Amino acid sequence: MKTQFSAVDTMSGVRARLLLNHAFFGFPSMQLDLVENPNIPTARTNGRVLEFNPAFVDALPEKEKQALIAHEAAHCMLSHIWRGEAVGRRLDVPPLVVNVAADYIVNYHLNSAGFSMPDGWLRDDRLGQMSLEQAVSELAKDVQRVPQSIPGPGSDLGKPAQDEQGAGDGQGEAKAGDGPMGLAPGDARSEDEIEASWRVATTQAAQMAKAYGKLPGSMSEFTRMAKNRTVDWRSILREFASQLIPSDFSWLPGSRRHLWRGWILPGVKREAKPEIMAVIDTSGSTYHARPRFLSELSGLSSHKCVLHLVRCDTKATHIGDYDGEPIPSMNLADGGGTSFIPPFELAEKQGWQLDGVVYLTDGYGAFPKSERWPTLWVMCTDEKTPWGETVRITI
Repeated sequence: MKTQFSAVDTMSGVRARLLLNHAFFGFPSMQLDLVENPNIPTARTNGRVLEFNPAFVDALPEKEKQALIAHEAAHCMLSHIWRGEAVGRRLDVPPLVVNVAADYIVNYHLNSAGFSMPDGWLRDDRLGQMSLEQAVSELAKDVQRVPQSIPGPGSDLGKPAQDEQGAGDGQGEAKAGDGPMGLAPGDARSEDEIEASWRVATTQAAQMAKAYGKLPGSMSEFTRMAKNRTVDWRSILREFASQLIPSDFSWLPGSRRHLWRGWILPGVKREAKPEIMAVIDTSGSTYHARPRFLSELSGLSSHKCVLHLVRCDTKATHIGDYDGEPIPSMNLADGGGTSFIPPFELAEKQGWQLDGVVYLTDGYGAFPKSERWPTLWVMCTDEKTPWGETVRITI
């Protein structure tokens, strides 16, 4: 009697052989639950499950099946799943551009690691050596270079879908809880926990592969991303400010952002500059970050914001207001303890009509009980804030 193996059984066997041949990718890929989905053209992942079309996979040679699993795992190892949407939003590009950039990066590394690459997979060695942000920026300069449809396996870029908004593998990553790409059964972990588990798995995979002499030489980007997960805090600062600008939609002028896709949409009419209070914690540990922070705030005030600059330890001091002019270099002397309450009290006393607050701090201090204005905490530690948006920087 002939035993019938399911497509999941077949892919499980492929993954076992990937683990033997390419432990660096095979070990982390074990975190993905394998799921059949005949309704998608090829394959995709959201960091929790790997969905694949069984007919598509069945037609691939063994080595290309291994490359497919490694491809999906690599997007998770490089945090494309979690960074992609934010990068696209900050750089104001469609998800398709982010998907293509992410594929160039992953496929470059797979090729460098010696994988057999299927025909039709995206290849650009120059873009492949860039960070996701750099590659997206390069593609955004000339959207005509972004393919709308790519023949061959590993490409589902021409298919617009509601659940394909994240960083791309060429297949489209769905968000957790969205349709068939929702939570894996019994998996109640948060997205931060899932991303952290991939960073740990990537670091462990590097150690394992190195011990067996099978760590590809081009994998430094993976280990760097796993060990030092950082963000472009300047971009997040600019994005935070732009979100505070009062705006409305208008057909005159219309939007030019999607004309290349054949879409005619209304444009966004900006009505005013946002008014922001920028607070610098001068209690001591933020000393080395202050010059960089002041420089970036200067750029915001010159073009996009009205800034009320404040310094604070346990007492808030209004340094000055800046609207269209750069913030001069200044020496902000260190103070004593820290409280985050005085600047908010100062803003109310001054009667500032704030749209938001940006606060550079180490997070060690007393917080106001509630959020009075949208607040971005630029943190140089891992301290938690009770409310507001947080971006962490390395000093």
